Amino acid sequence: MVLAPWFLEAAPDLETPYNLRLVNRAHYSAYQARPLSLIRQAMRRSCPAAWELREMGQPTAPYITSSKLPEQSVALVTPAIYMGGYTHEVYTVTRLIRTVLTFQEQEYLCGHTDALGNVVDALFRIWTFCRVFGSGKGREEDRDGQDDWFAGGIQAHEPSGLRLSGCYRDSETIALAPESFGRGNNSGLSAQETIIMLALWETLQLGLRPRVAEYLGLGREHHLVCKSVTQSVNFKLMCESGMGQSDCPHWPRPRTLL
Repeated sequence: MVLAPWFLEAAPDLETPYNLRLVNRAHYSAYQARPLSLIRQAMRRSCPAAWELREMGQPTAPYITSSKLPEQSVALVTPAIYMGGYTHEVYTVTRLIRTVLTFQEQEYLCGHTDALGNVVDALFRIWTFCRVFGSGKGREEDRDGQDDWFAGGIQAHEPSGLRLSGCYRDSETIALAPESFGRGNNSGLSAQETIIMLALWETLQLGLRPRVAEYLGLGREHHLVCKSVTQSVNFKLMCESGMGQSDCPHWPRPRTLL
């Protein structure tokens, strides 16, 4: 059946390829011919933010490896490894939501899937940003690279000749950017998407700092100030104002997310 590969390539989410491969022998053969490629396409189509995070977390991505660490052998990425990494990332984001948001905020998200999608996408993007520009990468001060990432990687994905002739030619981040760089932000983050990222980043700082201090045995005096600081953003209004405005289709979320 010549249409089998086309149906698989047009899968709107991760569940569709798995289901289609069981339709008949033609679909199964088409899926088995290149399962990893189909999984990546479906993830990118269903939620670019989750896809970019997964791509930046591959062992074949030396771009995100700290320059201070010794080079590691490149492992073969299989569908099982790829989906295992995705499962870990979904689980981690779920734990973050449970850890840093109040019960009332979690309860609100359970009844508002669009708001939940905005929060989850923002957490994926924060994680991606840390993987690319975090400590040890030597890119903490690369403002051009950071601005381009927020803009969807416009400069990074220009033809090399055009890119080198522009004002971004000194950015190592842009010069060596992989195909996935900034793609999780579509054509660039909106003001609302950026605000949600910043608000969640502040929430993560306030919510995780005491736990990290406790884990490291630093004592209460190191984080008493955190308990006296209240969130400066009205969570419900922040999420509601972004509902229906995101262009990112939502990845299939586990029913036990919250």
